[in-house]
Amino acid sequence: MVGNESAKGGEFCDSVEPKHLTILPFTRLQGGPMDYTPGALEMNLKLINPNRKDVLKFTVCKQLGLYLTMPSPLQMACDTPDNYEKYADAFQFIKDVAVDWEQSKYLYAEPGDYIVVARQPRKSTMELAAKGVAALKDGKKDYVNGASRFCLTDVNGKPDRSKDVWFVGGITDEESRSFDVALDFLKPGSRYEATIYADAPDADGVNVSQETGSAPCARYTITKQTVDASTVLKMTMAPSGGFAISLKEI
Repeated sequence: MVGNESAKGGEFCDSVEPKHLTILPFTRLQGGPMDYTPGALEMNLKLINPNRKDVLKFTVCKQLGLYLTMPSPLQMACDTPDNYEKYADAFQFIKDVAVDWEQSKYLYAEPGDYIVVARQPRKSTMELAAKGVAALKDGKKDYVNGASRFCLTDVNGKPDRSKDVWFVGGITDEESRSFDVALDFLKPGSRYEATIYADAPDADGVNVSQETGSAPCARYTITKQTVDASTVLKMTMAPSGGFAISLKEI
């Protein structure tokens, strides 16, 4: 770490090195979950506040990956509604991802360099929360939030608590990195729909300028494919980039 970076949260990310977030899971998070204000999809802070001149050194997909690498049972989305509307396709992952975990598997990790983790949601907490929701006008119970809907329904959106669900997320420091992500933690013999949020080949979270629209930090791809426990996904992260994957049993 550099200087007093160990005390800096997400609001200081314009002034810390990209490796900072690959260190915190091995330091602050050893004491339990923490709040790190993830979910900033617009990196040019001047567009939010004209008095700000700084930019955040992340890619959009690194911000999504933080929801897995920085666990918190009281999670948040720190950006503005306008920015989430602008990146609505990427925001879908934030709506879907759970916050309480049954089990976690660290697939790759090196403090100061990178971390890749897979987590299985704890559905029992979502069930308990759903029971406290008031009846809607149609007389049916709705789920508490988007994550409850994603984790407690089938791929067609119909109630099905039996389907297995996992999320995978990864982040890297200022170096671009590629990993073979084996999905051998999935249920043997089952197929899953994978939604993959990945840095585009020309994405860059380090050399971020104050340009808008085609800024390198905002270049990403979203793809879907059918996978199973034998699948190995080749995931490439841009400099200060990352990825996120949602996996739902079919």
